[in-house]
Amino acid sequence: MPRLSDPGRLPRRNHYQEGPGFLFLATQGGRPPGSGQLVRPAQVVRRRRAALRRWEAGEAIATICAAVGCSRASLYRWRDRYRAEGLAGLFDRYRAGGRRELPEVIERLIVSVRLLSYWNSRRLAAEFSRARDLAALPRPG
Repeated sequence: MPRLSDPGRLPRRNHYQEGPGFLFLATQGGRPPGSGQLVRPAQVVRRRRAALRRWEAGEAIATICAAVGCSRASLYRWRDRYRAEGLAGLFDRYRAGGRRELPEVIERLIVSVRLLSYWNSRRLAAEFSRARDLAALPRPG
């Protein structure tokens, strides 16, 4: 275990990073989750079709899933959609309600608290919900 005075020790905090057009909190790796390069729809369809070809050739599902980076359920879903719709079935589908946009004030508050404390997302959610419950109480007066 490294000592506190060890200069090679990584800090156990979140890192605030900013640049042209982006602002985020990064974890130990220095990048936010899911910040890989953008993937074009044609690449997605080619990758899925290649996985289905390998499966049709008799390769084991576990091997294909490990190579492609998908779950067994995804592979079965791709197969069913490909049989029903052809190549059009391998495109990503729209998912309603996936993202919730927070008001900018709340987002800045969360970023500030995260930078000034060691709280994780669960602790932040608990504290903010508790503060909301306290704000709803009638005030003496």
